[in-house]
Amino acid sequence: MQTEIVEKIAKLLSGEANQAEINEINAWRNEAAEHERYFNESRECWLLAEETPLSEIIGKNKTWEQIAAQIGTLAPARTYSKRTLLRLVSMAAAIAVLLTSSVFLGSGYRKRMALAKSAKEVVITAPEGQKAKVSLPDHSRVWLNSGTTLSYRTDFGITERTVKIRGEAFFDVDRDESKPFYVQTDDIAVRVLGTRFNINNCVGSENTSVSLLSGSVDVISAKNGNLIANLSPGQKVVIDNQTLNSHLSECDVALESIWQSEQLKIQMEPIAEVIRKMEYWYGVEIDLLSSDNDELYWFTIKDQSIAEMLNLIDRITPIDYTINDRHITIRCKN
Repeated sequence: MQTEIVEKIAKLLSGEANQAEINEINAWRNEAAEHERYFNESRECWLLAEETPLSEIIGKNKTWEQIAAQIGTLAPARTYSKRTLLRLVSMAAAIAVLLTSSVFLGSGYRKRMALAKSAKEVVITAPEGQKAKVSLPDHSRVWLNSGTTLSYRTDFGITERTVKIRGEAFFDVDRDESKPFYVQTDDIAVRVLGTRFNINNCVGSENTSVSLLSGSVDVISAKNGNLIANLSPGQKVVIDNQTLNSHLSECDVALESIWQSEQLKIQMEPIAEVIRKMEYWYGVEIDLLSSDNDELYWFTIKDQSIAEMLNLIDRITPIDYTINDRHITIRCKN
């Protein structure tokens, strides 16, 4: 591993890296899956060094000699703060301890291992036809659309921030450069530091979409770790769940995530698409009969009941409908 990268990772983890160095590290992480693995392993080692006396780590002389030979001697012409140098040495020594399978484990590391071993999964589901808001342990906020499931481990935020999602959710993530935030689906992962974005991975859909309101996100393949897309604010990527082919475009993110503010906008959409969105919004099943209707609809749903919405459609295009609990049948009139 190049000495410069080790140094820059140490500066990032100690909070002393400038924006150019942070960008360089992020670009390096995206180059290969092994780079991302190395970065995550280094972060784990850093946490070990944070709670372990430096003298205890460096006291492993044989191990330290091995790591020093691998990464080389720091160039004397470069200048670093005492804090960065100490942490750089701590990280390198901690990495050496792990690489040589040392039996030494710091108390902080043992604590993390114990927490990880006993961690349980927390699962939160928004009821059909309803929305839910979740505050995560790191104070990040998540809004769940109808029927969406969010899960995370009880050790969330200790060494990493990872959640799993099935459905549609809007994330407002607190920034923490030492612990990137990951949103995982079956096929992709979204990696962020601190940002606001919408992800739609609804059950039965062939695609997953991610639209970015602010900040920056990386969309990564869950199969091989390759970068699929890097989004800037106002962009949306749609990924085919089978092939992972993607399409990046500009979008109105506020419209994409308007459901989060309890509104559903229908804009120039045919009756079949209106029905699909109403099923999701209200948590019902709708059978559409005699659907030769070629009308395009434009309206906003806020707090109207399903019956009120059906009456609105009837005023635009005559229909007959019956409601039986959560099952609705619609017939377009000739």
